[in-house]
Amino acid sequence: MSLKFRIKIYLKYITINLLSLIGVVFTFFLFHLCSVKTIISVVRSISSFFLRNFKRRVDFQSIFFLSRRINRFLGIDSCFRICVSQKIVLSIFGYDAQVVSGVKSSNKDPIDGHAWIVYDNKPILEENENIDNYVKSFVI
Repeated sequence: MSLKFRIKIYLKYITINLLSLIGVVFTFFLFHLCSVKTIISVVRSISSFFLRNFKRRVDFQSIFFLSRRINRFLGIDSCFRICVSQKIVLSIFGYDAQVVSGVKSSNKDPIDGHAWIVYDNKPILEENENIDNYVKSFVI
């Protein structure tokens, strides 16, 4: 592998990680300053802006897993917050992903909520994620 190619790969990962970090920080302030209704509206607007102005430049899986890793590294456990920041970052790279939020009821919890990313009508999940029993409540 040539040095030029390695540098290009490192720059790609650095860019994804940096934009993911910016997305996490932005999302942090958004969640602390705004209502859920406002958050949904702002994220839709930001995502639409990026999608209109940016093209796909990096593969989806790299963005998804690197941005998820940044969120986990920073101690963010909220699936909704993670997905909102990922939607922003994915739109910067030209991917029109959706954040789906759902609820379910079980013997353990009277009601449980979860959020996940959907791209091209397919849920993009981590290994241990199971959304089978969730009913969609809203989509961003």
